[in-house]
Amino acid sequence: MLKPDGQWATLTPEDPLFEQVFDSEGQIGVVVGVSLKVKPQTYKSKPYAFSFTNPNHVRDFLKLVREWELQPTSILYFDQGYIKTTHEIAKKKAQKSLEKSGCQR
Repeated sequence: MLKPDGQWATLTPEDPLFEQVFDSEGQIGVVVGVSLKVKPQTYKSKPYAFSFTNPNHVRDFLKLVREWELQPTSILYFDQGYIKTTHEIAKKKAQKSLEKSGCQR
């Protein structure tokens, strides 16, 4: 690590400064190299997509996830307004691309 005073430092997890460096956003120093110990992945990760007709069904599903003691790493919820807006943006981008290529409808 290069410290603000121009000094080089090597940190290990045991060093008192170690945790502070990661919360400092570069104010304590700049990390210029690391050595990582990588552990093998001990679980399988699979994405799943579910569609619900209203927010109450989402709530009920999440209650079941908790009841079944499942531990998903993340859950994303896109409401109808988000889906509609995203669709409109993608549609406009596709239309611009078609116009640019000369292949209009």
